[in-house]
Order: sequence, then C-alpha cells, then structure tokens
Amino acid sequence: CRSVLFNVNALAVHRRVLITEGEMDALSLVEHGFENVVGVTNGAGAFDAEWVKDLEKAEKIFLCFDTDEAGRKGAVSLAKRLGYNRCWNIALPCNDVNDFFLQHTREEFDQLIQQAAQFNLPGVIDVRAALDLLQGEETKENESKGLQTPWENVNRIIHGWKPGDLVIVTALPKTGKTTWMLDITRHLTLGWVPVLFFCLEMRPERLMRKVIQAQYRVKHPGLNEIRNARMLFEETPFYFGYFYKHHKTEDILGLIREAVQRYGIQFIVFDNLHLLCRTDRVNEQIAQATLAFKLLAEEMEVPVVLIAQPRKRENSTTEIMSAEDVRYSSAVHSDCDQMIILHRNRTASKARDINSQKFIAREESMDPVTLVRVEAHRYGSGGETLLYYNGAFSRFDLLERSGSSGQRYP
Repeated sequence: CRSVLFNVNALAVHRRVLITEGEMDALSLVEHGFENVVGVTNGAGAFDAEWVKDLEKAEKIFLCFDTDEAGRKGAVSLAKRLGYNRCWNIALPCNDVNDFFLQHTREEFDQLIQQAAQFNLPGVIDVRAALDLLQGEETKENESKGLQTPWENVNRIIHGWKPGDLVIVTALPKTGKTTWMLDITRHLTLGWVPVLFFCLEMRPERLMRKVIQAQYRVKHPGLNEIRNARMLFEETPFYFGYFYKHHKTEDILGLIREAVQRYGIQFIVFDNLHLLCRTDRVNEQIAQATLAFKLLAEEMEVPVVLIAQPRKRENSTTEIMSAEDVRYSSAVHSDCDQMIILHRNRTASKARDINSQKFIAREESMDPVTLVRVEAHRYGSGGETLLYYNGAFSRFDLLERSGSSGQRYP
C-alpha cells in the first residue's frame, strides 16, 4: 500500500516537530508525552516528496534517526531536502529512540533536545567531519565505486560517477548520445536510484517511448508494452525535466535544484548544453553554464552529466573526435571531471555503388559498433571500449549479446 507519514496530523498543530526513523520510535515519544512527532515509514533513506510539502510550515525540525550508518546518512540527506537552516540533529547515546527509553527518562530526552546541533553547512565542515569522510571512503569500498552503467566494460574505464562529478558526453549528431544516457538512467532507476533526465530536445512522452523500446526490445511500443511499463516504472524514482519557455540558465538550474531537494535526486542528465546557450555571446555563455552545472553538482552532491555538441570539422564521419572538437571546448574541457566521446563509423554507400550490385539497403547510416572513449578523466587514466547500438530498439548492448551477425570484438 502507499506509504504515509506516521502521525502526520501533528503537523497541523505544531511548528516544532520531531522526526523519527520509524513509527515504533514515534510511538515511544508519544508515550512519553511528545505529541509533536512524526515517523518515517519506509526507511531512513526514503522520504516521499509529498511529505516534504507537508513539512513546509514547520519552523524547527529535530531529526532523531538511528545511529547506524543508514540513519546518519538518511538524516543528512533529509536535512538537505528540508533546509539546513531549520533542521537540528539529536545525537542518541544508543541505537534508536525505543532503546533510549528502556534506560532513560523523558527529562533526559529533553536534555538531548537542548543539546541538538544543526548540521554542517554545505561546503563548510570541521576537521572531525573531514576525517569521518576519509574513513568512510577507505572502509566502504562498494559505495566508493560510484554510480555504474549497465555495461561492465564501460564501468572499468569510467570508474563510477560520484557526488559532485561533472561529466560531458559528446558525439556526432545521430550517434546515440541521448539513447546512451537513457539506457544508463533506466538502469539506475530500476536499481532505485532517483534520477532526473532534463531534455530540451524531446518531450517526456517521446523519451518514455524510447525507454519502453529499449526495455522490451520492440520497434513500436503498443498499449500492451505501455501497460507493462506502467507496472514496472510507475513507482520508480524516475523524473523527466522539461522547459518550453525561453531557456534561461538560472531558471533551469533553479528547477533542477528544487527537484533535488523535493525528490532526493541522486543523478542528473541535461540534454543538451549547446541548446541552452544560443546568444551572440555563446562562447562566454557556454563557459558560464558549464561552470554553473559543476557548482550545482558540488552543491547538491550529485553527479551531473551534460550532453554537448561537437563543432563542424572536415572528415567528421571518419576520424574519431577528441576533446578539442567540442564546441567552445576550452571552458567545457577545463571544468568537467570526465569527458566521454561516442563514435560510430559512417556506412553509407558510395555514389558509384548506387546502380551496381554492390549496393546494400540499410536502415542505419552508421555502423552499430560504437566506440566509447573516456577522453579526459580528472581522477583516472581514461580508456576506451566497444558497445553495439541496436537502433531498432533504441538501446546499446554488449557486443557478444547484440544478436548481430555473430561478430565478436575485444
């Protein structure tokens, strides 16, 4: 059934609110005379968007989560979404509120409230917090891998996308940049990572069509596939951003920032950077926008991927791009943490073959074998690998699973 915020009616009466990690902890507080308490009912790492709205009128919020790693991370994440300026952290001497009242009194809990401290401001931490972060990186190997793509060979060269990373993805037109990133966001959201795909080129329903094509390997999704997709995706944290007005960077960044706070977004894709910047001062605007997205990634503590367009050049369909081929690349290249280039060879027939037996009818004008190259990596050496583009199904696959002509590649 749909999750609810336990004891939510208390918010209509009280402006100072206690939030616990579960309903049992909330009941313990109510039993000891604290009626201004609500309880999260779906775990420390989850807080529904509508609950954020329910708490809009709360003036002072005390977070009383469990003292384990999940509880600490959940409290910090929730404070970011609710606003650091009105959140205080109650430091329990034991695992949770229920355990506390087995050995302590109401008066002693009142003392914990008095001693509650605000969370560290984003961008400012003390040395103890810095040491805690360093220790966490060393001891939590799985978490340090960052967000992964659906393809293990690609993961080996990107080394995971981590909070604060700005990644540029570029390729020639029609190579499949948007499709590649939709594959990744689909993979992440099915793993229950909250993602935001913000596109200036395609409406959300068109993007969803491509998602369904890829998920069910169909050329033309019908009502049956749409019904199946509804059951699969409806409850996942998958969000589409769109902006049909005149594109102003500050307006779009503001909308993305609000989405992160309300929906707990952990991964952002923006398609595309050069559509956002179309003025007489485009070079300057590209530089400002790239830096603004990098600062947003650091502020919101999420990886941000920008899709960027290349400049026009000779032999553009035969030579593999480099970082210098991105339009106005000096600013883009310097501010990103990683630049990824996709490349597919052109396969169109030559003019002399049109009226000869050499002519082969094709649905694609580019070879499906796709080079994925990490051209620049702030924290690694980069590298390259291959994928197979299934244009009919709008998805990328590993070459050995492509079902093509039996060709195998390293």
